[in-house]
Amino acid sequence: MRRQRPPAAKRPAALAIEVEHLARLHLAALALGEPPRLAEGEMAQVIEKFSAYGQPQPRR
Repeated sequence: MRRQRPPAAKRPAALAIEVEHLARLHLAALALGEPPRLAEGEMAQVIEKFSAYGQPQPRR
C-alpha cells in the first residue's frame, strides 16, 4: 500500500519533523561511540548477501 503525501502546505513541516528525528538519532548514536569497522572480507560477505535485497525471488 502506498502512503499518501500530505498536502503541499504540510510538507515542509513534515520534513522538519523528520530532520529533527534523524538529528536525535544521530546524537544518540554518537553517544555510543565509534562502531567497530568490518574487515574487507566481512564487508564483501555483507555486500554479497544484500546484492539481491529487495529483488523478487524466483518461484520454485
